[in-house]
Amino acid sequence: MRQALARASAREWAERFGQSVPCAEVRPVEDMFDHPQVEAMGFMRPYHSEKAGNYLGLAQWAQFGGAAAQDEASAGAVRAAPGLGEHSRTILSALGYTSDEIDQLLHTSVVQ
Repeated sequence: MRQALARASAREWAERFGQSVPCAEVRPVEDMFDHPQVEAMGFMRPYHSEKAGNYLGLAQWAQFGGAAAQDEASAGAVRAAPGLGEHSRTILSALGYTSDEIDQLLHTSVVQ
């Protein structure tokens, strides 16, 4: 079996087997971004970040409830991932830290 499979690459075998045998080649993660199935399913979306510029990222981390849920999620605000520490003050305030405590945490680099 190994000798027979060694006669072609994983991609060639996947093309030969087509839909008749469930198989797929292992690809580098970078290939995911422009894979036809990923594009067809709308998993990736372009984003813009002030620091990172334009990039592709996941349209949503998880999908529950089928197509209707995906349509609702797609209608939401599209924004890039936050920068490191971008929401630290908001999160710490919501956790009950005072402004002075947050200033101290930021000043001592306990948080960013």
